[in-house]
Amino acid sequence: MVREILLVRHPEAQKNLEDRHGGGGTSLTPTGIRQCEGLARYLRPYQSAMRRLEVYGHRVPQVLETLEYLYSALKVETVLDERLRGISLGLLAGLSRAQAAAADPGAAARLEAWRAGNLRVDRLALPGGEDIHHFEERVRAVWSDWMRTPTPAIVAILTRSSLNMLINIATLGNEFDYDRYAPHDTKSASITTIAIEPEGVRLVSLNVTSHLALGEVVGGGAFG
Repeated sequence: MVREILLVRHPEAQKNLEDRHGGGGTSLTPTGIRQCEGLARYLRPYQSAMRRLEVYGHRVPQVLETLEYLYSALKVETVLDERLRGISLGLLAGLSRAQAAAADPGAAARLEAWRAGNLRVDRLALPGGEDIHHFEERVRAVWSDWMRTPTPAIVAILTRSSLNMLINIATLGNEFDYDRYAPHDTKSASITTIAIEPEGVRLVSLNVTSHLALGEVVGGGAFG
């Protein structure tokens, strides 16, 4: 049986407008609420056709608000799994680019180099930040659990760092390494679909935003 895992970047949050990364999160913006409506429209056929749709997330405001909206619209089962939380940026958590540069110019410069594709993510070395290998281990444990579940479709509402890690785990498979780790520029409320088939794992689509209305497709921070 072919199963699908839909990895969703959370809708636009206030922190995205303020160009702040990581940290405790913020509420959705009015645009983010409208993007929730687009997500619900996209997911409704899954709920009716497959009869069972599980939605995952974790405790950060922009994710919780999205989960609450989807539950209200679709009455889907919701699972909170804190292993899906974004990577801790330590000293830079919750800071804007300008604030990060003032707090630690070297760390801020490394973060910008990674965002530009000029530095491996395992060489960020942010002061007080979570070790990337520990981050990978906990996110990979969730992926392993999903591989064993019979649920026809899984949806995960994620911040960008967890989303990126899951996309890389899925697409690189046994060839996963940080030389090949891609910092995908996913948009708010975008959907990346991965098929779990008898032959293996297949990336169906990346960063899809066609379910959103014109004017609602926006970017976001590297880790927000």
